[in-house]
Amino acid sequence: MVPLAQIAHNRAWRAELLTSNTLGQNTRALEACDTVYQRFWVTNAEAMNDYADTTVPLGSLSDRDEHVCGQLYSAHLLFA
Repeated sequence: MVPLAQIAHNRAWRAELLTSNTLGQNTRALEACDTVYQRFWVTNAEAMNDYADTTVPLGSLSDRDEHVCGQLYSAHLLFA
């Protein structure tokens, strides 16, 4: 995942470029800024897909597995 501070910096940089772009002199820098932001989306989407792929098998536990997990969790709370 892209750190929020990095995303915020990118958006602030874009706003600054846009504000001072009276004659179109910042057009290429704005395009570069937007390209970086689009890469952030791709990076975060890939991370979320990896997370989903990892957690989907956890949702398919059998009733017996869920019972055992519940017992282990209860024992953990008892001895914590």
